[in-house]
Amino acid sequence: MDWRCLMFQNNARPKAIFTMWLQNHGRLLTKDRLKKWGLHMDEICVLCQADKETREHLFAECSYANRLWNRLSQWDHVHSIVPNTWIQFFQLIIHHSKGKTASVMLLKMMYAEYIHVLWRERNTRIFEGASREREAL
Repeated sequence: MDWRCLMFQNNARPKAIFTMWLQNHGRLLTKDRLKKWGLHMDEICVLCQADKETREHLFAECSYANRLWNRLSQWDHVHSIVPNTWIQFFQLIIHHSKGKTASVMLLKMMYAEYIHVLWRERNTRIFEGASREREAL
């Protein structure tokens, strides 16, 4: 999939764009990737406590992530994309990210910030033992 359209002319913070780049390349160190390296840890998602943490689960299937995306998408009524699977979500984001309209620019920024905020919240819960409400994110 050609996700480069998400990178260019994206008004998200540079950190968010970089996190999105890592995620799109499958380079974020999710628990399933760490397990493949031989690290033993609890594999359950710290955000929803319901399933194993994978890239697919964390960014598309997790109930916490879905509620966050639904909250974000209320700002942009044109793009109320509800993910069922990671591939479907990703394809829909790419499909709607072509062009230079304000709506497209908002979607690209929302997507990058969504990835970044979820990743930061996940790390905060794992490494600091703290959590925030979705509204605070």
